[in-house]
Amino acid sequence: MRKEKEEKIIFTQMFKVKRSEELLSFLLNKMNTSRNNIKHLLTNHQILFNGNVISQYNYMLGVDDEVKISKNRINDVAKNKNEPKKRLPKI
Repeated sequence: MRKEKEEKIIFTQMFKVKRSEELLSFLLNKMNTSRNNIKHLLTNHQILFNGNVISQYNYMLGVDDEVKISKNRINDVAKNKNEPKKRLPKI
C-alpha cells in the first residue's frame, strides 16, 4: 500500500488587517513586491484569507481579518482535513 504524503503548509508572511480595504491594495502596501507577483500568488492559490484560499484580487477585507501568504500552492486537501470548509461571505 502507498501512504499518502502529508503536505505541510509553510507561511512566509502573516498580516492582520487594521482597516477595511481591497485585498490587492492591502497586499501592495504590506509586501515589497509587484502587482503582477501578487496576482500570481492569488491565481496560484498561495493566499489564505481567514483560513480559506482566496483568488479574488478585489475582495474587501474587514478589520481584524487575517491574511497569510504560503510558500507553496495550497490544495484544499492539504489544509485541515478534519476542519469543515468555511464559506466566504458574499460581497
